[in-house]
Formats: sequence, structure tokens, C-alpha cells
Amino acid sequence: MVLILTETDVQSILDIGDAIEAVEGAFIEIGRGTAIAPARPNLYLPKYDGNLLLNCGYLHASDSVGVKIASSYAGNARLGLPTVTALIALYDARSGALLSLMGGTYITAMKTGASGAVAAKYLVGANPVTAGIIGTGIQGETQVWGLTKVTGLKRVVAYDLDEERKSRFCEKVSKKFGVQALPANSSEAVLRQADILVTATTSRNPVFSGKFLKEGTHVNAIGSFTDARELDEETIRMAKTVYVDNEEALAVGDLKVPLDAGSLRKENVVHLAEVIGGRRPGRTHDKQVTVFKSVGGAPYDIAVAAKTFQLAKARRVGKDVEL
Repeated sequence: MVLILTETDVQSILDIGDAIEAVEGAFIEIGRGTAIAPARPNLYLPKYDGNLLLNCGYLHASDSVGVKIASSYAGNARLGLPTVTALIALYDARSGALLSLMGGTYITAMKTGASGAVAAKYLVGANPVTAGIIGTGIQGETQVWGLTKVTGLKRVVAYDLDEERKSRFCEKVSKKFGVQALPANSSEAVLRQADILVTATTSRNPVFSGKFLKEGTHVNAIGSFTDARELDEETIRMAKTVYVDNEEALAVGDLKVPLDAGSLRKENVVHLAEVIGGRRPGRTHDKQVTVFKSVGGAPYDIAVAAKTFQLAKARRVGKDVEL
């Protein structure tokens, strides 16, 4: 029998705290070398500016193995559709038997929010109060949710090209997470206030100028995963060291452009797992600008999917079917 979990099922049981715990565990496994995840194939469809990605991974600690099929279409917002949609298949590692098929769209958003939270846990400065959000979709929302769990966040300042979406976002996160959320008129206005800055857009070009970053700002850049880029070279130069969740980030525009230009050196790109494991330093002083570039990866998706499966079995959520 295969447990089918719809997106509604997943949303009813998965909390950001569960996702943070799962994602941090995946980072620890990556650092120990016990996670297995081959490079992700990415099928790009230029006619529609869409991507189809395949993530496959295994985690030793939970003996979890699975596959995520995801699509990312930058223009979907204009159609009233999610930018990212996903399906996850979870297998029995011992036999290869299919255990569960689950909606992976919400899991993807929660996984990314959890990754940002884990990065903040290890990289932010003292007493961050205000988060700046550029890009007010579901990814921006889960980033705020994650940050409220690991910091003393009290305020959110948000900017988006879509005024209506920006207003809805501020209203929603204020009610849902108990923080003051205010709209900003520009990315510069966000940067002038943010202790933690999140970029969660589909932009192909930098969404802010690094010269406006405050001293001590921590940046979670989560939007781009191809040749697109949200960060300019000034931001990279200010940070000096960039922390990543996947070495595939080296080929993403945010890092590839400064690497090719010589304003970033490969040895200054550090996997966050090295910081969590105590092998490399994170933030060294409060005035330091830190940057976390997230592109995701199978270990994180499978970790959160496995946790979701455990919760579903314990709470008797979902439907068992014979395929």
C-alpha cells in the first residue's frame, strides 16, 4: 500500500519547527558525508521560460530515500499559478518499495524557509529585530515564519513590484506570525532598515544595490538557481565569504558572475554544513555582512518529506491505496 498525501494533507500536519529540525539534520549529514545526492538534472524549456528539475537523495540517519520532481516557471504569477510546483516519492531504502506519494509544493516552500532559518541561526548578528523581504510570494512567507523561530524578530519590511501582493503579504504575516509588517516603496528602503535581508524573487538581475546594506546585515538569497542573479557584486565583495547549501550554487548567476570577474574566490564559498559542524567559522563580528546563497538540494527535500511521512502515519492523515 502507498500512502497518498495531498497538498492539503501536508499543510495540515507540517509545521516550520518540524521542517527546521529536518533541514538542520540534513546539513549535519552532509557535513558527515552520510548523505547521498547526485547532481540534479535540469530541463530548461526556453519557449516557456520554465524549468523541470529532478532531485534524488538518501539520508543515512533516518534511512530515507526519495525523489522530487519540481517545475519552476517564472511567469506563472501572471497566470495565477504557483511559480514552483512539486511531487515527492518516498521509498523504503531496504527494498525500494514505494512508501508514499505526496504533494511537494508546500514541502519545497517549507524546506526553503527552514534552510533560511538554519542559516540565520548560525550567521546572524546579535539581536536582529527587523527582516527585510524582497519578493512577497510563498517563499517570502516561509522565510519570515522560519526567522521567527530562531531569532527575536519583531518587524518585517517588505517590497515587491506587485503592490497588491505586497499589501496582502504584510497583512497575512502580521496576523499569522505576530510581527509588525510594513510595505516599503523601494528595495533601498528595505535595506536601510533590515538586520536580516531575504531575496525571494524570480528576477534575472540584481534586485538591490549592495552599497545600501547596513553594517552587520545577514542576507538570505533564495530566489535564483540558474544563471539568474538577485545579488550584485558589491554585496559579494562586502561579504567576502559566501555560505551555501549546495556546491551547485557555484554555477548560479549570483556566484558565477563574481567568480568569473575575480571579485569572489572559490575558496571563499563555504558550505554551511562546515560551519554547523564546527570546521569553518561563521560570523566573526557584529559589523560583518554575511550572505547565505540557497539553491536547495535533495537531502533537504527528502528530510522534510520523511518527517512529513512520519507525522502522517502517527496522525493517520492521508489515504492508503494500491497502485
